[in-house]
Amino acid sequence: MPTNRTSNDIGFVPLTQYSIPPTRKAKEAPPQPWPLPYFEPLHIANFDDHSTPNLLPDLNINDPLAIFKLFFTDEIMDKLAEWTNEYTELYPVEETQFTRKWKPTDRQELYAYFGVLI
Repeated sequence: MPTNRTSNDIGFVPLTQYSIPPTRKAKEAPPQPWPLPYFEPLHIANFDDHSTPNLLPDLNINDPLAIFKLFFTDEIMDKLAEWTNEYTELYPVEETQFTRKWKPTDRQELYAYFGVLI
């Protein structure tokens, strides 16, 4: 039998290869999470009762833009455009034959990207 022990595990690190310095400090505990806000779950009386969604009375449910704008307001679309522009300034992409030069985006372009006609 061989006197030196080896392993065929490529990730195996012998215990004596790295020494822990005596000045090493233990890691600090992570901060405590902040308390959750009050939440009251939606009460559903009968799960088997199929009904219509509770939407605004003047909302046209046949208008996709009206339903889209319930979730993506103009303020949210402006923030998405702002964050997209900031990201591309931080991490620019090299222009190649397959990419175009970046130009800042805006709310109308994002609406068009999501297939919403204004």
